[in-house]
Amino acid sequence: MSVRRKLFAVIATFILTMGVIFVFLTLVIVKDIILVMVQVDRSKEIGALSAEFAQFYMRNGNSWEGVGQMELGGEWLGRTDARVLLMSTDKKRLYPRQEFQDKYTIFMGIRKDIKVNGKTVAYLYYYDQEVANVAKLKYGVTNSVIVILLFSSVIIILVSLFVAYRLAKRMTAPLQQFIQAIERLGKGELGVQVPLQSKDEYGKVAAAFNNMSTQIKRAEAIRKSLVADVAHELRTPITIIRGKLDLIQQSGGSVEPESLLPLQDELIRLTRLVEDLHLLSLAEARKLPIERKPVAVPALLRRII
Repeated sequence: MSVRRKLFAVIATFILTMGVIFVFLTLVIVKDIILVMVQVDRSKEIGALSAEFAQFYMRNGNSWEGVGQMELGGEWLGRTDARVLLMSTDKKRLYPRQEFQDKYTIFMGIRKDIKVNGKTVAYLYYYDQEVANVAKLKYGVTNSVIVILLFSSVIIILVSLFVAYRLAKRMTAPLQQFIQAIERLGKGELGVQVPLQSKDEYGKVAAAFNNMSTQIKRAEAIRKSLVADVAHELRTPITIIRGKLDLIQQSGGSVEPESLLPLQDELIRLTRLVEDLHLLSLAEARKLPIERKPVAVPALLRRII
């Protein structure tokens, strides 16, 4: 995977994660705010009903047997549109005996757990028209907020991903130039340069690459010059030796020892050139041995002279 794709994947993952966290936290906060703002107080009626059912349960020996024929009284009887639904802990209807839109009452009504001695023995659902209107308003506002929040989050995430892609492409563009320059350098185009577009880390890397490319080009020029000089130095004694040997061969006579002295001098010269090249190679490889010992300077000067 390229650096551009890795960078885009990291930024995209961060954006998506933050988007999900933002949506979740907003839903939790908005839901709590809606529950506080949109509610109706039926605590008095529900309290009286739950106490009446709990007393029946205890009087009946901790049993709901016959609760369907129970006659309710209390504050809630003042509302003609009120409904009460009592469900057991295993979701069976206990009161009233006849069914009257139980699911609607459960969904739109107010739930109250009936507890006896700290144990939940049934669930009480209270419903009237005002409670239903408030519940509809609560669900409508909640759903509207969820839809708006999800739609805006999708738009923001898409825009953020587009910006992340453009940013990743812009940040990795200098790397593409480096790769192209390295490929050209590898193909033998010495001295290739990368344009300096900034003064940040990319600019420093580009400057270092340009300097390296220049040094390589200079070193290659020195190498070629050295090879030409060595070839010239070796060609001279070889030409002399070959000419002397051709002359001796063509003369057809005996070879005088004095005539071999120039050949020996040129061979010595060749040997020195080869030894110098060997020492140069050792020096470049940092393997040239250095022997330190006391030296008489006057004798050394006379030897040099």
